[in-house]
Amino acid sequence: MSVIAKPGDRIACGRFVYPGFLAIAQRMSVELVPLPEMTGDALTRACQDGPISALYVVPTNDNPTTLTLSTEQREDLTRSARLHGIQIIEDDAYGLLSGKPLPPLSKLAPELGWYVLSTSKTISPALRVAFVRVPSAAQALQLAADVHETSVMAPPLNAAVVTTWLRDGSFDRLVSAVRSEASWRSKLASDVLCGNEYACDPQGFHLWLKLPGGVAAADLSQRLSMEGIGAIPSDRFTVGPCREQALRISLGGVAERETLETALKVLDAHVRP
Repeated sequence: MSVIAKPGDRIACGRFVYPGFLAIAQRMSVELVPLPEMTGDALTRACQDGPISALYVVPTNDNPTTLTLSTEQREDLTRSARLHGIQIIEDDAYGLLSGKPLPPLSKLAPELGWYVLSTSKTISPALRVAFVRVPSAAQALQLAADVHETSVMAPPLNAAVVTTWLRDGSFDRLVSAVRSEASWRSKLASDVLCGNEYACDPQGFHLWLKLPGGVAAADLSQRLSMEGIGAIPSDRFTVGPCREQALRISLGGVAERETLETALKVLDAHVRP
């Protein structure tokens, strides 16, 4: 963001966005423009009210909505981005967990794409290492300079561990194991929450639970917290006005499967229609 945006810029995104990105946008004084749907037409319409500098998108297992863009949707977005000269910030934190990975937008439009892949979601949050693919060598040098100013370098030991795992094949084995556990947990959630309105990626570690009419997400989140269950209300992710009441539920926050199952049953008791 420090490389491609300046205060006052307009950046397109979904109606619900990862809170970390919301914080960055607020700190940099950029205007987020929520798209009613993640399509090329919606992006083009957003340009009618003023130039759009960039598009922020989580293409696979969106946080929080769990939406995965199809290949056709990705192609549609990149066509619109090319037409209007919009750079793409592609936050692919969950892409490696997909059993059937789709082509990144940055591959479809390499001259526009800033592709970010983190090891924190695919292997362990203890690994604070990410990889960034940028559109040009000049922008890579600028990004490296900004990283040096803010954090000097990636954590050396973490970087060494990830590099070793990439070279000896451990990385792929670990990602496969995490993918398998995520699949088991998402299946458990579907069994326990059957009958509720929610979305969950088959290899995902979170679900997006829409609440029945009259139930306020913030109030239910507080009640669940008193019972030891963490659930983030939809207003923490919202860009602009939105009345939809929903909760983001993490399926990976506890180590034991039995604890997760108990928590999901308590959640179901609170929201069962």
